[in-house]
Amino acid sequence: MIVSEKLKGLQIFVLGLGRTGLSILDFLQHSGADIVCWDDNESARANAQFLGFRLQDLYKKSNWKNSDRLIISPGISFLYPEPHKVVKNARESNVKIDNDIGLFFSSLNKTDWDRFQKKPKVVAITGSNGKSTTSFLIHHILQEMGIPSEIGGNFGKPVLSFKPFCDGEIKIIELSSYQIEAAQCLQPDISVFLNFSPDHLERHGGMGGYFYAKQRLFMIGDAERNIIGIDEQEGKFLLHYLDADGLSNGLNMPFSSENNLSNYRSSIFMKKGFLVEKKGAEQVASIDLRSEINWLKNFNLQNICAAYAVCRSMHISPKIFSENLKTFKGLPHRNQLVLVQGGIKFINDSKATNAKSAVNSLNLHSNVHLILGGVAKRGGIEDLIDSM
Repeated sequence: MIVSEKLKGLQIFVLGLGRTGLSILDFLQHSGADIVCWDDNESARANAQFLGFRLQDLYKKSNWKNSDRLIISPGISFLYPEPHKVVKNARESNVKIDNDIGLFFSSLNKTDWDRFQKKPKVVAITGSNGKSTTSFLIHHILQEMGIPSEIGGNFGKPVLSFKPFCDGEIKIIELSSYQIEAAQCLQPDISVFLNFSPDHLERHGGMGGYFYAKQRLFMIGDAERNIIGIDEQEGKFLLHYLDADGLSNGLNMPFSSENNLSNYRSSIFMKKGFLVEKKGAEQVASIDLRSEINWLKNFNLQNICAAYAVCRSMHISPKIFSENLKTFKGLPHRNQLVLVQGGIKFINDSKATNAKSAVNSLNLHSNVHLILGGVAKRGGIEDLIDSM
């Protein structure tokens, strides 16, 4: 596993003891930190204690003077609708608050990567919808090429459970707004912004807070390449903001599944069923996706454009990308056909956890009987009405 010598001997508190929290404890223990932990759930505390970790009720902690850091899991409220009481106490005591994503990036010693024949890279992907599909599509293409890669973050294994980097390896990290908002360090080599639609509004205090959490990846990330989906106004804003920065101008690549982007210095977009890559007026590549359009549709076309942009940033040829795309089967629970009985198709789209994501799937079908569960998020479900 990855460890950090910089944490040796530090007094660190961990709040939240689910899968991510346990990976944090393991990482800190192997890094030589002095750790205590807590969770609001009694069974989670009992499990951590069984594993040999020391518990302390952080609610009752009044003296944070010798505390070096508080590390929180993604489910811990960081700011809205109000900070978790332990987070508030740490903040008032001026104790640095971080999470596993921040620990991961701050532990990277890239100056040591000169020992590799081919330097590894870290790809970070965020957006309201399609993060997992895009991440696994990139992972699939790399695996098919024999390039070592590992995937984790919001979906898959926690990043602190990653194996140490090997020569030329690509780590692919799916990042939620929860993970980005609290991370003190964000230093991927390639950053991807897929799309933006209302989600997690209660957690972030509204659309502005939600977008702010997403854009932190690009504001403090300093990536070698920013790949930005501009099918929504937030993506357009982010691209123009980054292009206005002289240091990052030329490092940003827009993509769109809906619009021709020929006016940009370099771009990737869909045109009449073809994926087109352009540099200025010159067309660099074109991939015919017309035969695949039934499963791709508009929302998967965003994912595929983003994955293509990432692969091209790693100098993977359009031909190899196209060949390996054909063997990608997609992920379960995403517009997944489970059964056909009596002429009726039963579709599992349970990973659609917001209205925009559900609309994407509904638009693929006609005469739909929609079954919904759970509690509507603050963004509501009105967007579903026009698709029924």
